[in-house]
Amino acid sequence: MRYPDRRCNGGPDGPWCGAEADFEGLDFRIGWFHAVAGKTIANRAAGYDMPGVAVDGQSALDMYEVAGEAVKRARAGEGPTLVEAQTYRYTGHFTADNPLSYRLKEEEEHFRKRDCIDRLRNHLLANGVATAENLSALDKKALDDIAEATRFADESPFPEPEDLYADVYISYP
Repeated sequence: MRYPDRRCNGGPDGPWCGAEADFEGLDFRIGWFHAVAGKTIANRAAGYDMPGVAVDGQSALDMYEVAGEAVKRARAGEGPTLVEAQTYRYTGHFTADNPLSYRLKEEEEHFRKRDCIDRLRNHLLANGVATAENLSALDKKALDDIAEATRFADESPFPEPEDLYADVYISYP
């Protein structure tokens, strides 16, 4: 069995890494786990004197709850919260990147079974919040909106070069 070689991009704001996974008895750990103290990136928030929360990023309901608490805390003037959404990237980092060159097909299949959109859809249906017809109509509307935005972009003229900096910086009177 081959184990993927995983590396983490470090920077002045700390590492930016993917999620940690343990499935079907196999332990797949991203490289940052061995490079930093603590089991989650959220634990590093203490070094910045703020709370940190690791959350299942594959659960829209968990994300809603944790993000809502972080927003409430910020609006109350209690400062930022580091929210580590532990999620999964199905595709490569760029179009020529084949993720199956550094991870197993079974790993991807495992996470596809936990897809956040499918999980939310199933929750809404199981709890009578929406019907299949409601959700299909929302899907169609989203696809129609994307098609319209794409058409608008394709038919629009390119902006002028001087527009590159428009609305980028604050202008004071």
